[in-house]
Amino acid sequence: MIWISVKDKLPEDLDNVDLLINAKRRLTDCTYTDNKFYTHQFKDEYWTEIKNNVTHWMLIPELPKDES
Repeated sequence: MIWISVKDKLPEDLDNVDLLINAKRRLTDCTYTDNKFYTHQFKDEYWTEIKNNVTHWMLIPELPKDES
């Protein structure tokens, strides 16, 4: 997977992504919708908008299919 600058392209609506904040801090399991990035807070079971300076993103690949 390749990091994509938010200046070049944004994810499609409802894409699951990893994010870089200020090109230094990485967040995983984020979703892009309504022109905003959100992260899931597992302990409280809710989504929080990421308001920090997102610089890059990459798609999270789908899990492999069970072949059995």
